[in-house]
Amino acid sequence: MAEFFAQTHLPVQSYAGSDIFAFGSGADPADTFFTFLDSSLAAFGRLHDLKALLDVREGSADALDTNQTFRSYEAEVEETAPQWGILTGQAAANVAVPWLAGGKKNTIDMTAFLQPVQAVLYRVDWDGGFTAHIVVICKTAESAAGLYQLLNILKSAPVSSASGASPGSASLLQNLDARQNGSRLELSASGPAEALDQLLKVGE
Repeated sequence: MAEFFAQTHLPVQSYAGSDIFAFGSGADPADTFFTFLDSSLAAFGRLHDLKALLDVREGSADALDTNQTFRSYEAEVEETAPQWGILTGQAAANVAVPWLAGGKKNTIDMTAFLQPVQAVLYRVDWDGGFTAHIVVICKTAESAAGLYQLLNILKSAPVSSASGASPGSASLLQNLDARQNGSRLELSASGPAEALDQLLKVGE
């Protein structure tokens, strides 16, 4: 890989003893990078994420498993489905927005509603279509109840071609199963893979 990047003059940088390769120019903060951790393991993501991972591997930063809250999240979703994950901070809000906004773009400012969101846990099964289970963890039961009420309002709102929602994602949201469980909002949905792909693009 290093020889290929040298021959093609593609960007590569060294960090913490590892070479980091860029998909594309490497100048855009949103560019994806990858690195080889050993002969059988690679990692990819945004540059700051890869650097954080390498810092942990060399012992200059704390690993995620030192965070008890994160470990409890991991124990809840690890190996529960072929695809699973945990998001916190702004990443959690970015995932929650398209589900709570009914698949519509820029129809409502969700910032105030998503401030109480602490984490989003998700798992997805793929078998022809998809089945997704998402848990939005809020700071309080009251904030979870507010999100639940907002979701019900958005689900009951009529969907028009001017709303910015594709027919697939709109149908998916209309059939979304949601329930509040204390400080958690639990969402479940299933459908064709294309509908999920369109829904996730709303949050990009």
